[in-house]
Amino acid sequence: METLKIMCTGEIQVDFHDLIDLQMTESGKSLKKTDDGKINKLAKSLREYGIINNLQVWIHDDKIYCFDAHHRKIALYQLEREGMKIPLLPATRCLAKDFNEAKKLLLLKESKNSWIDVDAIDDFLADIDFGIDEAKVVIEIPDFEWTEDRFEKLTEKEIELVAYKKTHILISFSPEIISKIQKYIEEIIKIDGVEYEQSSN
Repeated sequence: METLKIMCTGEIQVDFHDLIDLQMTESGKSLKKTDDGKINKLAKSLREYGIINNLQVWIHDDKIYCFDAHHRKIALYQLEREGMKIPLLPATRCLAKDFNEAKKLLLLKESKNSWIDVDAIDDFLADIDFGIDEAKVVIEIPDFEWTEDRFEKLTEKEIELVAYKKTHILISFSPEIISKIQKYIEEIIKIDGVEYEQSSN
């Protein structure tokens, strides 16, 4: 079995199967366009020359997010299906402190990339704390204009999402049952994020 060549070194080594796409939006759109023709060319280049630039990843809560290598990941799956063995890959780490910063840095890095999908930018920005003044200064994307109207829509969408961060569950028990399960309720409400309200009707 042919094995992918590794032609560079990195800070850490990662299994490409573990990479989670940071560029994907909640609606399923990708920040960067995927073109089958370009992916095929990339797969051919990887088969012939191997990995010549290390991957960039962001590690958060023991999960490895793909910061730079989204298309190589797709091409690597293609090579694996064709019978090539893919070893652990060299990678360096993005040092973003949280999702907000990681996604900002990703957008900044990709802003001059011709593969960026301008139709996915609004969705990608929906959960980022990003002001229009900051965006105008640091982000330059071809065929994309930063406008107050765009940011007003993003703010409205963000507020709408905040309302769905909690799940409310209503459960009714008779007084006899409540007395029997009280100790279990007391354990449940100790869980971080759980709120408990008891009422009678």
